[in-house]
Amino acid sequence: MRTPILFALMIGGLFPSLFFHCATVRHMDSEPVKIGFYNVENLFDLEDDPERDDDDFTPDGKQHWTAERYQKKLDHLAQVIDGMGYPAIMGFAEVENRKVLQDLCQSGGLRDKGYQIAHFDSPDHRGIDVALIFQAAHFTAVAGKPIPVHIEDVLVQDYTTRDILYCQLRSRKGSDLHILVNHWPSRRDGPEVSGARRMQVARQLNAFLETLRRDEPDSYVVVMGDFNDEPVDRPLREGIQAGPLTDPDAQLYNAMWDLDVAQKGSYYYRGDWNMLDQILLSRNFMGEKPTWTYDTTTIYKEPFMLYNDKKYGPLPNRTYGGTRYYGGYSDHLPVMIQIHE
Repeated sequence: MRTPILFALMIGGLFPSLFFHCATVRHMDSEPVKIGFYNVENLFDLEDDPERDDDDFTPDGKQHWTAERYQKKLDHLAQVIDGMGYPAIMGFAEVENRKVLQDLCQSGGLRDKGYQIAHFDSPDHRGIDVALIFQAAHFTAVAGKPIPVHIEDVLVQDYTTRDILYCQLRSRKGSDLHILVNHWPSRRDGPEVSGARRMQVARQLNAFLETLRRDEPDSYVVVMGDFNDEPVDRPLREGIQAGPLTDPDAQLYNAMWDLDVAQKGSYYYRGDWNMLDQILLSRNFMGEKPTWTYDTTTIYKEPFMLYNDKKYGPLPNRTYGGTRYYGGYSDHLPVMIQIHE
């Protein structure tokens, strides 16, 4: 069953209403604000949800998903977020529900950071959602909703995918950020079919962005997610008009563009690094007198998150490969930007 967006204070009280870098100008008189995104690879709880295809991730399922493995996964993710310096805003893909986010925010050093949750149940048949956590010491959520995604598919009747999470956050200084968290359809079924699915998502996201630009022309927008496309692919370049700063027609600056050109990536597949996880910014972050200023971009990649492949070298140490349990972190690396107010 679909539920509306939910916000709650995680730790007591009430809800009040190897790094790779690219850099621009920074405000030396203000504290940096870190914004991260992480596809956490199948963060499921132990319960069987009868409305979702999550049977594999139960103690008796194919993955033999036990309480011990679940807690190890939470501890690993908390270790990564600790290493990132506890971003004030952190988006996620592949979380099953609100409970796993609550458990994550009680793990490791996160329990002391006052993270709040923005999440809604999505119609994806596996039950994996996108979500957002943010620190109450820095931001208040003033609006939020799911953006439903409708796809007409040539192969699958009643195709479902993750909705897009929209959340408007207000800083303690009173400046707003409009955050959109995405997890676009996978590359399964080949580039033509899957690319058409992602283009449909891109166009629906772009329609929302155009409405936001019309209603709030000066809005500062951050679009993040696992797009299952690279920065140069059509759904990003044409569907939502994201590109490098040198492209005057790009409505969004892709903060991962230069890293992609340098052949860096967040996901490794068949001998190549792919930049699937990206953070995009409205161009006013680079304006003459911006309220918010873009500073740096990072792919967070540390040895403890990796294993040494005999052929390809250090790669993301994932939790599972098929049904084989590796006990790692995720098959993706997190990405992060730093901005100033």
